Amino acid sequence: MATFRKYKTKKGMLWRYQILVGTDTVTGKRKYKTKGGFYTKKEAKLAADEIEKKINNTNFLDNENITFGEVYERWVTNYKLTVKNSTFHVVELQYKSRILPILGDKKINQITTIECQDLINFWYSIPLKNYKAIFNLITRIFKYAMQLKIVANDPTSSVIIPKASRQFDKLQTSRNYYTKDELKTFLEYAEKHEKYKFYVLFRLLAFSGMRKSEALALTWNDIDFDKSQITINKTLISTPKIEVSTPKTKNSNRIVFIDKKTLAVLKEWRLEQKKELLQKGFNALSVNQLVFSGRNNSYIPPTTIISPMNKIIKGSNLPHITVHGLRHTYATLAAQGGMVVKQLQAQLGHSKVEVTLDVYTSITDEQRKETAKQYTSFVNF
Repeated sequence: MATFRKYKTKKGMLWRYQILVGTDTVTGKRKYKTKGGFYTKKEAKLAADEIEKKINNTNFLDNENITFGEVYERWVTNYKLTVKNSTFHVVELQYKSRILPILGDKKINQITTIECQDLINFWYSIPLKNYKAIFNLITRIFKYAMQLKIVANDPTSSVIIPKASRQFDKLQTSRNYYTKDELKTFLEYAEKHEKYKFYVLFRLLAFSGMRKSEALALTWNDIDFDKSQITINKTLISTPKIEVSTPKTKNSNRIVFIDKKTLAVLKEWRLEQKKELLQKGFNALSVNQLVFSGRNNSYIPPTTIISPMNKIIKGSNLPHITVHGLRHTYATLAAQGGMVVKQLQAQLGHSKVEVTLDVYTSITDEQRKETAKQYTSFVNF
């Protein structure tokens, strides 16, 4: 409902209207649209009626005052329908932690290229490793705003993206995998000093290449001890509560092959787990029994295995790697051992062989030492 006021100017008495447009999604304050300069109340009312018709339209957008945060809210509602809950949660977290606190309450048509350039330069200087990916999330909102005709241009399109290679000297560069000897040290320490469950889990990750969320979703009927293979058909996701879902991609649905020693370790763990579960009153013979379970025989949140991992690393005096680094370790040592790339791709569940080559087949120091010898043994002159 519009309100009208008469006010005095050098031109004489004029009229203005004020209309409640809505509530700012970031600040929670009411937003009004006000316009003056009308010579009569009737003129002001006719103009206000037109605005109110637009506001009552569910697709109404106040282009002059709409904020980056409001466009984000519209975009994210649609985006949620196109991706898995786990992916949505990660993207939503990036917006809420990195982007909205800075741009959320700014009028989107007043955000400049200079502001965007300063922002990515700041992230680059921190240094933030995924500064490009986060900046692309800003671009998504501007492209959506252009589709809605809220803005005419995308200010991020003229931004000069800092080159990642120049950031290396600011980042703590370290390899995220273990050599063969380091992995042996890691697992020997884990077996002696950590809960047997975690030793089994970390050995499985290092000797299969599966993702931690895939391993934590395994049930015993996924393991075929006779064929020495494990079927990967599910994964844990955080939404933010822990749930089971389909694997990351189509190629993530796969069968991974396991060595005899790891299978023996799994068998031993199964017997120990049965004893533990029966003591706690759980049916350990269920076909859907988790291979690795936490309190109340429920899923173990993937983030909680970081602590035992770090304890083992510290205790064995090894370089720090992440839990995901055990997957890197498997791929690197498999490549070093001569596994064909297509076999490695299938084991890891990558949709493209380029991902296997670019991301995982790191060259260890031992391999690099053999480079000259391998060349001269072939080109022998």
